[in-house]
Amino acid sequence: MNICQPEVKSPGHHQAQDLRKIASDWDLLLPENHPLRSHFLLAIQDAGLPDVQFHYLLIHKDGEPAGIAYFQHFHFHAGHYDSRALGQGPMAYLSQLLLCQETGILVCGNLFHLAQEGFYFRNPEDRELLLPLVKEMEKKLKPGAVLIKDIRKPFSENALKNNRFRSFDEDQVMSLILSPEWKSFDDYLGSLSKKYRQRASKILSAAEGLIFRELDEDEIEARKGEIEALYQQVRQRQALRVGSLTGAYFSEMKKVWGNKFSIRAWLNPEGKMLAFSSHFLHPGSQREVHYIGFDTDANDKYLLYFNILFDGIRCGIEQGEFEVQFGRTGFDAKASAGAIPSNNLHYFRVKRGLPGLSFRVLQKALSAREKPDWKNRNPFRK
Repeated sequence: MNICQPEVKSPGHHQAQDLRKIASDWDLLLPENHPLRSHFLLAIQDAGLPDVQFHYLLIHKDGEPAGIAYFQHFHFHAGHYDSRALGQGPMAYLSQLLLCQETGILVCGNLFHLAQEGFYFRNPEDRELLLPLVKEMEKKLKPGAVLIKDIRKPFSENALKNNRFRSFDEDQVMSLILSPEWKSFDDYLGSLSKKYRQRASKILSAAEGLIFRELDEDEIEARKGEIEALYQQVRQRQALRVGSLTGAYFSEMKKVWGNKFSIRAWLNPEGKMLAFSSHFLHPGSQREVHYIGFDTDANDKYLLYFNILFDGIRCGIEQGEFEVQFGRTGFDAKASAGAIPSNNLHYFRVKRGLPGLSFRVLQKALSAREKPDWKNRNPFRK
């Protein structure tokens, strides 16, 4: 990673690629325990993630500190998508040539976390100062696309138009709202229709021969190679896989988040790890089933993926939580467990010319792979 001293790029902001250089000023602008505080972001910076550089902006208004912005700059290449999604024939070959033109994706926010804005302003009315600064970052870094993710409060239409950003609100995250009537996991199972209750019983029985336990910090560190290998097996099954985590990422998350982050593991009788799920606990009694991993061969026998979903629900109920968030993939399986989608708002801009054409090709190919059947799933008794 290139490390530079923060320097003034314009009267409006300071920029650094190593947060340590500006951490004290950065944290002064943020509330206590805010997810953008330096010790949380440094854990990601220090995890050795491939194909990503980090950029941090201290933003000033009228000479006074006003806010901060966090960027992840991804080097997008053929390893970040499944080329089989493009089909076969001459058009698929042309599409492959387009997508082989390596480009960058500049993300304001954290691509590896759900629902976290990548900026913070002391005065919320100053939020739109971000847009021209993103434009300035784009001129310097020359990415093919820019994304400002997980917007909580929409920006004005004039500000978006003046900076040529478009809205995207079709990004769906699957979540299950936990009924207050569910005092135990058995209560959840009892709320399912006969078909889905029998299915759940089969899934749970499949994993009965495995050893389950939550890993402590030392175990996560010792097993981070296994964790990374299992994560990569799942990642390689995804059609779009921008960004890649390392085993160090999970150990760093445990160090900085403590009891708010956990890794739950399934092992065979010989002690070999076959699957894991990582969980975050968020304010408002929300549990996020973060990244997972499993041995794809063992998954066929033990139904590991479905057991990971049920384990997230069990945890949420036993801890008296309000919601379990399951993420953006595997819609059909999650809908079968009772999860429903909610839409997130993002802003984006794609560079005109070849990058724009490349991203449209990929978007069309991935959209064609989606199966709408999951929308009709309702596992609960009426």
